[in-house]
Amino acid sequence: MTHVLVVDDDRAIRELLRFAFECDGYEVTLLCDGTKVIEALEEQPDGCVVLMDLMMPYVDGWEVCRRLRQRAGTLPPYRLALMTASGLPADECPPEVHVLLRKPFELDKVLQLVATLAAFVAEIQMPPVMGRVQHAAAS
Repeated sequence: MTHVLVVDDDRAIRELLRFAFECDGYEVTLLCDGTKVIEALEEQPDGCVVLMDLMMPYVDGWEVCRRLRQRAGTLPPYRLALMTASGLPADECPPEVHVLLRKPFELDKVLQLVATLAAFVAEIQMPPVMGRVQHAAAS
């Protein structure tokens, strides 16, 4: 079962997303700021999808992305959708962000997005299929 981590300082958004994702069969963890994002990722060895707000108190999305960059290659697989109501251009997103999600959003589109990101996380976990790997010919 795919895990979804929702990080947003707006309680209504957290609860709406929790309800929607749980109804779709996802396990959900809610955080109100970025303070414990790294720890929450570490607790999901099979990986997860992260929906995170950019502007939050204490530890914001920018700082979480910086921390993720420092931990590159040491965390379980994840896909990060950065949520923002600001006019942030997509080309200014930190490299850790896989998708920029504009607020306000349509719930059905967020559910589709999470399903797509969850498929990527699952694919990362799958061992390579025999025949996909090409070997160099021996000389």
